[in-house]
Amino acid sequence: MKTAGFILLLMITSSIVYAQEAKIEEAWVKKDSVFISNYIKAIKDNALEIEGYLEPIKKWEDNLGFGYSSIEGSMGKGYVTVFYQLIYYKDKLISYKLNPQMPRDDRLTDRYKQFYSPLYRFDDNNNVETYYYNFEEMAKPLNGFPREPSNMALSYLMTPFSGIVYGYTGDFTSSILPNREAYHDVREQLIPEDYLMLLFSKNPATRLTAIEEYYRNTAKFEKYKAEIENRIQTIFKELPETKTMFGCVLTSDDSKKLVEFYLKEIKNYSK
Repeated sequence: MKTAGFILLLMITSSIVYAQEAKIEEAWVKKDSVFISNYIKAIKDNALEIEGYLEPIKKWEDNLGFGYSSIEGSMGKGYVTVFYQLIYYKDKLISYKLNPQMPRDDRLTDRYKQFYSPLYRFDDNNNVETYYYNFEEMAKPLNGFPREPSNMALSYLMTPFSGIVYGYTGDFTSSILPNREAYHDVREQLIPEDYLMLLFSKNPATRLTAIEEYYRNTAKFEKYKAEIENRIQTIFKELPETKTMFGCVLTSDDSKKLVEFYLKEIKNYSK
């Protein structure tokens, strides 16, 4: 295992060294500059015009239920790519997040910071921070539910941006799925009323996690039993199938069966 780790580290180091020594392709930088400038200007002029620059592939659209859908993808021209998630309501773009890359070559850092600076902020390591449009609207519960998130971490869990894949772990490293991790970040502070609110999230993974917790601790929710169980039936009817991961395979499965599975198997996944 140590040998394999050393080889991997050597490969990464060699790749970085090669990138630093390679000739900078100014044509790629120019393409990036024009693309970044154009889509930032579009956002400044009309935030919803971004769709034309990202060219989302409609067949990749995921149904979130209750009229909402999501498309995730990426667009790049030269050295860097911007990863995006677009949120639609009845086929109309209403919100999105953008995760742009910085080039691996440190010689380009200052130039790309200048390209990005009209829209984005940077952390202490010169990484570009995620840009959200209409985040607050995505954090609001469905159907005018009266309770709203009490902090930013809970707001994030309410949005589709916390990850729409329901389950526990996934990909080749068996890491915790983003939505499950976002739930773990707030779990200790949640009260029954918060779980009721999560059932009205615009994120199907968040809704199923709240259902899972209800069935695991029904006594805690006795006050809201009838209301919650009616809502659960509505959720399963609205979105019978949900995205999930088994190992490194991204797929869809029956929403109700998935909740039943994780109710039984969560101890094996959370070790």
